Amino acid sequence: MHMRPRGVPAEYGRNCVAMIRAARLFHSHARFDASLSPASEAIYRERIEAVLASNPRQKRPGGNFIVIPGYENLHSFSQGKKALLQELIDDRWGAYFQRGNWRMILPFSRAQQARSAESLLA
Repeated sequence: MHMRPRGVPAEYGRNCVAMIRAARLFHSHARFDASLSPASEAIYRERIEAVLASNPRQKRPGGNFIVIPGYENLHSFSQGKKALLQELIDDRWGAYFQRGNWRMILPFSRAQQARSAESLLA
């Protein structure tokens, strides 16, 4: 592997955890519909906030997705609304301190590991 320093620093660097979480939420809770006409900035802001506030551990019940009008998919939406998405996704602490990440901070005791192993085997 060959690496060389960038001439210009990345505009939106060090946000991979927040970006991954957002992509997962969009995949589970949003539906893009290019056949609908594009919406206002306020509506997009509202829809993005609704997606980001969704539970990352569950898909929407009954296929009741949050509809993002005027875009074919997340890729085209992120190109068209780049600044808005970056502004709203930029909650790095919310991504780091989600429920599933507590294992990185708090260690498992040997007894807890044994109980988990027994539970998995059962």
